Amino acid sequence: MDLRYLYCLILLLIFHSCEKTDVKSENDDSFIYISYDPPEVIALGDSLLLDVNNDTVADIMLISIHQELDRYTYISNESVAIHDSITMSFGTQFGSVFTFIEMGDTLNEGTVQWNQLIPLSGRSFSGKSGVWGGNGKCEGYIGIKLIEQHKPKFGWLKLGTTDTSLTLNEYAFKKDEIPPAIIVGNIP
Repeated sequence: MDLRYLYCLILLLIFHSCEKTDVKSENDDSFIYISYDPPEVIALGDSLLLDVNNDTVADIMLISIHQELDRYTYISNESVAIHDSITMSFGTQFGSVFTFIEMGDTLNEGTVQWNQLIPLSGRSFSGKSGVWGGNGKCEGYIGIKLIEQHKPKFGWLKLGTTDTSLTLNEYAFKKDEIPPAIIVGNIP
């Protein structure tokens, strides 16, 4: 390999790494808050791993999937729990009626339905899909519940979706379990 090419590649990587999103972080012993300005965009085919409780282990993967199946295109923006001790929620669903988590809601063990995978939005040959996309929603909150030492701890993600991407705006996680709840959108 030509050394000039390698030198240019290194400069390009350094320059690209300087264009990262500004991240506002507020951490103390009981609360983690991360804000992205501009928001972190996960384009089709990309993913982002999040360590919501700041223990150096990834907890959640945000992924934007693009697949060609036969003659059809399938796109899905998803939030996926990486290990069994974490679950997430968009709110509740009873039949075809959805109630979404909103700013100011209190999240705790019994207020919402918890899952390991949330298909937020998407598009397939049959139209819009996902819990948000199928309901005309393109931005909102996802609740987080992490079980540590048999005790639940809660957090939230503020996300946006389009037909071609998933966007992370901010997230918060309450590291202590007393009281066992968090108010969505609240930053202490």
